Amino acid sequence: MAITDFEEWLANNEPASGDEAFQLHQAIEGEEPVGIYTVQRKGQQVFCQSGGGDWLLLASPAALEAFKRRVDGYCPDPDMGWEGSEAFRRAMAKGD
Repeated sequence: MAITDFEEWLANNEPASGDEAFQLHQAIEGEEPVGIYTVQRKGQQVFCQSGGGDWLLLASPAALEAFKRRVDGYCPDPDMGWEGSEAFRRAMAKGD
């Protein structure tokens, strides 16, 4: 059985770090699986799972877009966007 309420799903599967937030973003954009997140597509339906837990069913393109907007709220540096934030994080991790 899959959960269709992404707020309920996120309450139990919220990213615990910036890395996990970026992994969720990548997975939902189609770069699957990423980290603890697995995404499966069946027609217009998208299923997302975190670490073997419950599946989230995004049953329509509108539901997917709403979920993507919600996931954008986890971006650690919203002014830079996901790609800029990840590039910044990688540059800082180098310690040069």
